[in-house]
Amino acid sequence: MKRNASKTWKIIIILTVVAGLATAGSIAAVSMYRQSSATSGLSDARRYSVNQVSYSQTIEASGNIEAYQAESYAAPMAGEVENIYVAEGDQVAQGQMLADLNDLSLRYELASIEYDISQAQSNARPRELELLEMKKEMAESEISDTKVSAKFAGLVSDVFVNEGDNVAQGAELLRVIDLSMMKAMVPIDEIDVPLLEEGQRVEFIFDAYPDLRYNGYVAHVPREASVTSNGIAVLEVELILSDPDSAIIPAFTFTAEIYVSDSEDILVVDKSAVFIRDNDGSRGMAMRVDEQTEDPQPVRVEVESYDADRYRVLNGLEAGDELISPQSLMDARGDIGGGFSLPGMGRNMNGGERPVPPQGSGTAPAGRRN
Repeated sequence: MKRNASKTWKIIIILTVVAGLATAGSIAAVSMYRQSSATSGLSDARRYSVNQVSYSQTIEASGNIEAYQAESYAAPMAGEVENIYVAEGDQVAQGQMLADLNDLSLRYELASIEYDISQAQSNARPRELELLEMKKEMAESEISDTKVSAKFAGLVSDVFVNEGDNVAQGAELLRVIDLSMMKAMVPIDEIDVPLLEEGQRVEFIFDAYPDLRYNGYVAHVPREASVTSNGIAVLEVELILSDPDSAIIPAFTFTAEIYVSDSEDILVVDKSAVFIRDNDGSRGMAMRVDEQTEDPQPVRVEVESYDADRYRVLNGLEAGDELISPQSLMDARGDIGGGFSLPGMGRNMNGGERPVPPQGSGTAPAGRRN
């Protein structure tokens, strides 16, 4: 029994010493900061603020924008271009006449058929009259085909021929595009597909105008995927740009953020303000400045990576907290002499081990970042 009691006392003594060392380390850090402040001023120590930002989970996509509708109008038959009624840059309405071909020979043929019908009225058999009427309808249809009209309202983006040109059947005459909205097909990785829904808000950022934001939405999520050359399944999702202006031209390159969750307020802080002390990169320590005394006090914090430079604060800090960079405290030893260590930050800084660098500096979770 005495041997067990002796072991118990040894354990208690060891734990007490360890706790004392940790406390001493924190006190030493604060003491060192006070000394450095007295000699070099508070401004010498790097400070960071804990900020509140709005965060939304998003899926990032990129591609090239295109007109919502586009139509290249071709010559329905070989012939001479009689009239071009529009010019490049004109706005046209649905059904508006755009161009026509010379129909003189067709109108002559129609007149000849109508004459034959009038001559056959008195003595032709019913079947003969029926065939003549069908021939007349075909001639009228061919005359109608020489006239090209707009299938939808839009902008004339190009005119390829001039009046008087002789064109072959199928030759392009002009092109009309609908820019009232614009669209894009973007590949979405299969991992992100469960988060997608039609109607979700989309924000477009164009390479040509990086400071501008344009709104849109997810128009269609297909039911069938395709496989890339790398063996990854992707869905070609249709996005709509609902508020384009004249600055946005079809084929412009964009990056889009698809918002898959509602916005929430979170806390973020610079990664240099926190020292990580565990292997999973979530728990660490920060030196928070006391509002009354201006002294830094060690606090335990829980964080996760937010972007390349910042942590998201999960526990231990509040919005508006001011932090002193632990590295600033350690570097202060060069000004006033002596060494110290902070709990969980490596051995004594006099020729000892450098502190463990912040962890979790890889790819940030997808989200809207301010």
